[in-house]
Amino acid sequence: PQSIPSAGDVNAQALQRGGGMQIDSSFLTVKEVLTEYQSLRDQEYHNLLCDMKKTLKEMKSKSWHKLYINMTCHQFLWDMLMLSYKSVKKYADSIYNQIGAILCIEKVTNSKEEQRSKLNYVFHFYIQENHKVLFDVFKFRDMDKIVDKSKTLYNKRTQCHFGADTYILMSRYIQKCCNIAWLMLLQRPKLSLYPKEFKPALK
Repeated sequence: PQSIPSAGDVNAQALQRGGGMQIDSSFLTVKEVLTEYQSLRDQEYHNLLCDMKKTLKEMKSKSWHKLYINMTCHQFLWDMLMLSYKSVKKYADSIYNQIGAILCIEKVTNSKEEQRSKLNYVFHFYIQENHKVLFDVFKFRDMDKIVDKSKTLYNKRTQCHFGADTYILMSRYIQKCCNIAWLMLLQRPKLSLYPKEFKPALK
């Protein structure tokens, strides 16, 4: 079964294009972000996966094949990763949209690409320099929503409920996913996840 993308799949070409210098020395380089991503796979992902598989085997062994349990767990963690990335991207976009609205950027140019380029040129330094503060705002505002949405998705797919230990592991995994997504989106060029589907269609 397919697991979350390897670090090498996370826009490896960006490593060659932007893996060195950053404006703010405290901000992680591309290489350091990829290291964090690999740590996610090796630790939070692995811990949650093992816990979920153990729980589902205990509760579903009579009705679900072990390979199906394995696939279900991998897909659920994949979906949480993608949900985290999309949620953080929406937050990042909202920051630029609010700045643009205040500055009446649409009166400067009608091109969305040019609007983002101008705002990015002026404000990216500030956002990158204060990435920890801005991520704390995201955590306070959106993190519980993502955890609750993931919990509901799990309950719907498995007809089972999280135990306390699983809930803690899931919360840690989602927070790490969101943190890495935030660092990926603040890189220049931005890093993205590939493939974007759990079972990408082969052409």
